[in-house]
Amino acid sequence: MGGAGAEIAALPDLGCLTSGTCTFTKDLCPAGFYCVEGTVAPKACPDGTYSRAGAPGEQACAACEAGYYCRNGTRQELPCPPGHYCTAGLAEPTPCPKQTYTTREGADSLAKCLSCPPGYLCDDSGISDLAAYACPPGHYCPQGTLEALPCPVSTYRPTGAGTSERTCDPCPPGFYCSQLATVTP
Repeated sequence: MGGAGAEIAALPDLGCLTSGTCTFTKDLCPAGFYCVEGTVAPKACPDGTYSRAGAPGEQACAACEAGYYCRNGTRQELPCPPGHYCTAGLAEPTPCPKQTYTTREGADSLAKCLSCPPGYLCDDSGISDLAAYACPPGHYCPQGTLEALPCPVSTYRPTGAGTSERTCDPCPPGFYCSQLATVTP
């Protein structure tokens, strides 16, 4: 009993033949792949799908759910990373576009990419950490801008994340601010 070629009762989640028995003489088809009858080598599930071990055919490769992505030959759904969104059946995450960001894992639609708030310059796609995109000192960034605007002459801004021209301070008495984007008087 046992040994190569032995008859084994079918395990439903492994997709054995409908006869109720399977003959295993080689390894079980690995997760992320499928093996049709007579297969010599496992075939990877298509991009945007995944499978458990023992998948008997391509139809056993399930589409990735929204909020996840599945690369060719994936054994499980991978959570969509921050800065991206994943609609159903994707092989790769889609970066949130410029002027948007998301800090959360598992975004399932473009609607989960939030508008960049005032004080930040979201001039890249795939942003997951707003701190790295604060408007630079001496500038201000209204909502939706792709370029930091300089504080006007006679004003300065010593810190980043300015939201409007009103956040540029007037040059104090005893000092002059003769250039755009002055950081210190």
